[in-house]
Amino acid sequence: ITQQLKLGPRSILNYALSGGGFLNNNQLHFIDYKHFMGNEFFLQIGDPLNNFRMLPYYKYSTSQWFLQAHAFWSFQRFLLTNFEKVRTTGVKETLQLHYLKVPGIKNYTELGYGFDEIMRIGRLEIIGQFEGLKIQSIGLRIGTSIQVGKGRR
Repeated sequence: ITQQLKLGPRSILNYALSGGGFLNNNQLHFIDYKHFMGNEFFLQIGDPLNNFRMLPYYKYSTSQWFLQAHAFWSFQRFLLTNFEKVRTTGVKETLQLHYLKVPGIKNYTELGYGFDEIMRIGRLEIIGQFEGLKIQSIGLRIGTSIQVGKGRR
């Protein structure tokens, strides 16, 4: 399920939910597992909604069931964009949540705050990574707001 909700003037919430599993996993090889869009590198490209920001590569790949949820909320006016000098640059503030549940782990969650459309092309985010209620790390990510091959949010 993917949906975009306009929650007010220049306030957009995008979310995506997905889940699934394997009916018969007796003959699965690692390449057949469900793998998630993780990224441990500080540079982020691609879809800001459906990608985890700090998920370790292949650590949570599964041959069983999974549930993932992503939410990306952008604001023209929130905290720092309430100041006119910041707002008139076109910068948007973002809040984001990325969640993953697979067998054998507590809930994996990423919470983020960031700036999008910096000079119309850049993104800067600070991300908190949690397993269960325990914080694992905090990271800074930079990226591009340019979406190649997809419609703009």
